[in-house]
Amino acid sequence: MPRTHAIRAGLAAALVPLALGAAALAAGGPARADGLACEIRSYATCNDADLSGADLANARLRAAQLKRAKLDAANLRSSDLQGAYLTDASLQEADLTGANAEGATLVGAELTSAVLRRADFGDARMDRASMRDADARGASFEGAQLQDVDFRGADLREAVFVGATLAGADLTGAKLDGAVLEGGAWQPGANLSGATWIDGSVCGRGSIGRCSN
Repeated sequence: MPRTHAIRAGLAAALVPLALGAAALAAGGPARADGLACEIRSYATCNDADLSGADLANARLRAAQLKRAKLDAANLRSSDLQGAYLTDASLQEADLTGANAEGATLVGAELTSAVLRRADFGDARMDRASMRDADARGASFEGAQLQDVDFRGADLREAVFVGATLAGADLTGAKLDGAVLEGGAWQPGANLSGATWIDGSVCGRGSIGRCSN
């Protein structure tokens, strides 16, 4: 093969991963992030990646860097997000049913209208995140940092908040039937100091396990 043709062929092959997007991801290919190929795997670097609508069910993304990533309407059912970094990521209407995000960082993340049923956010950092109108039935937020989180209108029935910090969170209109807020012998109750309760009232200082006005 002439040298010129070889160089062109080499450049074309190198550029292929850059042209692939979320559609290729569903077939197991790389996705585009910051103009670079983003391989979906544990410890991957996918900051600013646009994975909107991607099929990431059962994906292994443990400790992956997904800061500011767009995951709107993505399928993340049963995915492994343990220790992942999702600061300021957008997951609006994403499906995280049964996902494991234990110890993950979702500070400032946008989870409006997301499906979080039975997901595990134990010990996760989620301060200032928005879970407005999210379906988090049966989800676990045990020990999570949830300061100033927007839970307005969220379905939190049977969710677990033992040991979580919800100081300043807004729970106006949220459904909390069967939710576990009180602690036990080994874990303190949820800290609701300064949180806005479901009826719009503000919980007083020292509100542990229940909202005291």
